[in-house]
Amino acid sequence: MEKKPGYKTSEFWVTFATSIAAIFNQSGIFGEYQLPIEAVVTLAGLVATYVISRTVIKSSEAKAEAGVISAQTNAAQTQQVTGSDGSGI
Repeated sequence: MEKKPGYKTSEFWVTFATSIAAIFNQSGIFGEYQLPIEAVVTLAGLVATYVISRTVIKSSEAKAEAGVISAQTNAAQTQQVTGSDGSGI
C-alpha cells in the first residue's frame, strides 16, 4: 500500500468540508437558513466515525503488509543460510 500525503486523502477532505460548513453555519453566512446545532453535532459525529474507521482499516492493511514483507525477508535469509539445495553452508 502506497502512503499518500495527508491532503490527498478522503479523510482530510471530508473533515475539511465539514469544518468549513460548520464554521459558515455558525457565523451566519448562509443567511436566515441555519442548521440546528443537533444536526451539526450529528454530522461531526458521522465524520469522526468515518475517519476512525478508515484509520483502523489503513492501520490493519499496513500491519498485514509489514508481516508479509517480514515473512518474505525471513524466508530469503533462511534460503541464503541453508543454500538453495537445502544442504546447509
